[in-house]
Amino acid sequence: MNTAATRGDEDPRVTRTREEVHGTVLRLLAADGPAAVTHARVVEESSVSRATLYRHWPDRTSLLVDAIAAVRPDFDLGEPTGDLRADLRDFLRAGAKALTETQAMPWLLALSLRAADDPEFRVVLERIAEIHDTPLGPLYRRGIADGTIRADLDLAIFQAMCFGTMFSLRFVWQQDLTDDLVETVVETILAGIEVAPD
Repeated sequence: MNTAATRGDEDPRVTRTREEVHGTVLRLLAADGPAAVTHARVVEESSVSRATLYRHWPDRTSLLVDAIAAVRPDFDLGEPTGDLRADLRDFLRAGAKALTETQAMPWLLALSLRAADDPEFRVVLERIAEIHDTPLGPLYRRGIADGTIRADLDLAIFQAMCFGTMFSLRFVWQQDLTDDLVETVVETILAGIEVAPD
């Protein structure tokens, strides 16, 4: 079952099956962590048959990717406008909303912790990132190309500065991600990444 597929004309039975599997996977993740997500446990705790489960989700990676992708926040803000400050502000506001509202964050955190030691879970995180790319890549590439972002700035560092800052403020320091705080973060990041005027 492909999360990227258009589902407007999907058979309601398929929709119910997918939603039940997603719900079961997410409950297992929340209760017992990523290692608890197995085909046997999903079959045991849902009404989905083993044959159906394996036909649509042949391995644990596909179970985890599909369930988390279904509840992961959408960062589709379109192409960068060329105004680095405005584009960064739009992304960080969307990120603040996602960090405040999304139900996927605890599961992504659990996977991240396990991914450090388990290549299977690292693959899950990579596949989720491929499905849901953020606007930071295009924003970074445009900024490098037009000379507004320092050429020596690595994409991973740029992403960590942007999303990592918001994540830390929300979950480590328990800050409310207000528009004023987002504005402060934007200005702080820009101070570190923009090309200094001649």
